Amino acid sequence: MLAVVMLCSSSFGQTNWVRRFFEGYPRPQSPPGTAPEVRNAYTQLEMNRSRITTAGTARELAARRLDAEQKKFELGTSTVRFALEEQRNVAQAETNEIQALVNYTKALVALDRAIGNTLARNNIELDKQLPKELASSN
Repeated sequence: MLAVVMLCSSSFGQTNWVRRFFEGYPRPQSPPGTAPEVRNAYTQLEMNRSRITTAGTARELAARRLDAEQKKFELGTSTVRFALEEQRNVAQAETNEIQALVNYTKALVALDRAIGNTLARNNIELDKQLPKELASSN
C-alpha cells in the first residue's frame, strides 16, 4: 500500500524527503492518464509552495520600505503621497501572500484528488459511515 504524508508544512526540506519516500515504493498500477494528473498536481503544489516563499519575502520588503518612508515623512523629507503608496504596497503584498496560501491549499486538494487520498486525508472511512446494508453490498 502506498502511504502519503502531509505536504502542508513550513519546512521546505520535507519536500525532498517526500520525493525520496515516493521513490522507495514501486509505482502503483493506475488507469491510463492518471500518472500525468498526479505529476501535474505535484508540480502545481511545488510552484505554489515557492510562491508562498516569494510572497512572504515581498511582504517583508514592502513593510521595510513602508517603515523607511514613514521615517522620512516624520523627518520632513517625504510627502504623504509616498507614505500612502507604501501602505498600499504593503496591503497588496499581504493580499498576494494570502492568495498564494489559498492557491497552495487548492493544490493540496488537487493532489489528494489525483492520488485518490481525499477520504483518507479527512479521516473518512466508508465502512464506518455507511449503513451496514450499503457497505456490505459494495
